[in-house]
Amino acid sequence: MRRLPLAHLTIFLSANQEFPAKLAKEKLDNAKSADEATHEPFTYTQGQLALYSVNKSLKGLNTTTLNALLMSESDSKITIANPELAPYGKSAQAYLQSQNIFDTLTEQSRIIQAENIGQAFQYAHTGNVDYGFVAQSQLTAIKATPEQFYTLAPESYPPILQDGLVISETAAATDFSNYLRSPAGQQYFSDAGYLAIE
Repeated sequence: MRRLPLAHLTIFLSANQEFPAKLAKEKLDNAKSADEATHEPFTYTQGQLALYSVNKSLKGLNTTTLNALLMSESDSKITIANPELAPYGKSAQAYLQSQNIFDTLTEQSRIIQAENIGQAFQYAHTGNVDYGFVAQSQLTAIKATPEQFYTLAPESYPPILQDGLVISETAAATDFSNYLRSPAGQQYFSDAGYLAIE
């Protein structure tokens, strides 16, 4: 992928809140005048976490049966994205910890850590692992069947908020950032497997 110099960017969209906040701070620290001051980061959507499997049916699953399922299959493998790098991985780990099963799964060497959410999806999608904690948007994109996934309740894990930042003051950048937060923009995200923001 070709990276453009920052000067060519008018808007930056991230899958987390950390990078836009860091970029805003850098721009503010490097501003030579008030005219170069940057906008504040804005949240444009919220990711959803789902459990996905091409090997096992997840039809009729709920939180109680999900935990029982993961604990009962002692030879099954479960992938999550790297919690140190990926918001979805951090939320998946927090979910498993809140259910008091993360340590057991780790001790049994059943958690396979992927580098990022894309790799976690590939591990699950190719059947190399039995289950994967993935982004609901990935499942929406491939039109996964209801038997293949279970969408976790948003309140059961830390929110996966995704922020953007207007880099340079152009009408197009401002209009686009406003569109992302508008009812039409939020409907687009909902249709794509994300949670709308208020």
